[in-house]
Amino acid sequence: LPLAPGSDFGKLVQALQKLGRAPLNGTIPDMTASTELYVNLQQLYHDQAVKDLADFKSCLGEAVATMEDATIETFCKNVFYLDCLQTRTIQDELQGKPTDEICEELAMATFDPYEVSHHTPLLWYIALKACHLFYHEHKQYPGLTEKYLEDVDPL
Repeated sequence: LPLAPGSDFGKLVQALQKLGRAPLNGTIPDMTASTELYVNLQQLYHDQAVKDLADFKSCLGEAVATMEDATIETFCKNVFYLDCLQTRTIQDELQGKPTDEICEELAMATFDPYEVSHHTPLLWYIALKACHLFYHEHKQYPGLTEKYLEDVDPL
């Protein structure tokens, strides 16, 4: 995972790798239980989260002195939501042709019946990409002439 050397986020990720597991964030979901059992379980989670935070800070080593406690605590509380995405380079995106797999994924992503179509960022991306390609091929933006309907087929 390439990270900016010396960045706080890079240091936090390195400490996470050194720890070998994600620290507990200290919250438990709602559940059906007696109040006493729930409160006891909640206390156990909280105590473990405090211990995990201390272990995590020890994995940070000297870097802990350069970061605010709030930054470290926020990282530990949200680490379960981190994900690593593999993307294409800007050069590949602008010059390369999408693979069949990418085309299939794009097609599937545009068919979400629960999404308001004009709010879908992917549709805006496709439209802007088509506009960009149209401009490079025809040396004008689509829809600028009186015969704008002729621009639809090339798009």
